[in-house]
Amino acid sequence: MWLVAQVPQFVQNFRLKSAEGLSPWFLAEWLMGDTLNLLGCLMTGDQLPSQSYTATYFMVVDMAMIFQYVYYTLRSREALGLITADMRDPDNDVCYVRLDGGGDDAVRGGG
Repeated sequence: MWLVAQVPQFVQNFRLKSAEGLSPWFLAEWLMGDTLNLLGCLMTGDQLPSQSYTATYFMVVDMAMIFQYVYYTLRSREALGLITADMRDPDNDVCYVRLDGGGDDAVRGGG
């Protein structure tokens, strides 16, 4: 059961297209702990292969969660940048709104 403990969070992030509930500090500490776990397995040399495989698996899962965090954070900042850029330009009568993350849909202003 503990091998899939991160799957619900990963799926929720994907469905919401957001990683707002994740702390970058928590993810960094999680990765550091799993990295030290793997290094401990490799440095002692007398661990079972399954222990090293499990430690590697958790590092891969940590990296996937960090990738999700970075991707969705940058994506939300890009969307916010599109909205605020239009607000700063009073001469611009076109507001670009991304409705589905795909192409741009233009909405003409009345002025």
